[in-house]
Amino acid sequence: MSNFEQKPYRILAVDDELTILGLYEQILSPHYVDDTQTSKQNDKSEQPFLTAPNFEVTCCNQGDQAVEAVKLSLKEGHPYALAFLDLNMPPGPDGNWTAEQIHELDPGINIILVTGYSSTDSGEVELEPSFSNKILYLQKPFHRQEIIQFATALGNKWQAEKELRKLHAKMESLVEHRTEE
Repeated sequence: MSNFEQKPYRILAVDDELTILGLYEQILSPHYVDDTQTSKQNDKSEQPFLTAPNFEVTCCNQGDQAVEAVKLSLKEGHPYALAFLDLNMPPGPDGNWTAEQIHELDPGINIILVTGYSSTDSGEVELEPSFSNKILYLQKPFHRQEIIQFATALGNKWQAEKELRKLHAKMESLVEHRTEE
């Protein structure tokens, strides 16, 4: 089995509230804790450790900006692993439209629809079978640990699926080559 790449997971955060975007950046930025203070040995050579995985966060305040960011990421060959999308982003397109557009561009991206409403019944995304395992809902107010867990778990899932697609393509190529022989 191949090793996972060590690159940070790219995350797209989309919300019309700048305060919420700031929270995503704050939560998903690498945080270092100096554990040397609590160490019994107090060894000066110990380094602070990373308490959150390394993420690369892009923030957009409207759905159409998010769609453009996804297009650009695909063009550059460095796609997003997941996107946090607010459901309600006036005056532009809502999170449902944005999720559908992003999924059409990149079926591999995982999407978390974030809402301040207690119900997600009205205006839910019409889930096609290939999309149903790529979308989750999260209700505001969210907690720091929820965001980190979603980002880490879905980033790892995205990476595993990417590796699986590579292996599948390699196997198909080998079968095709053997069939030709």
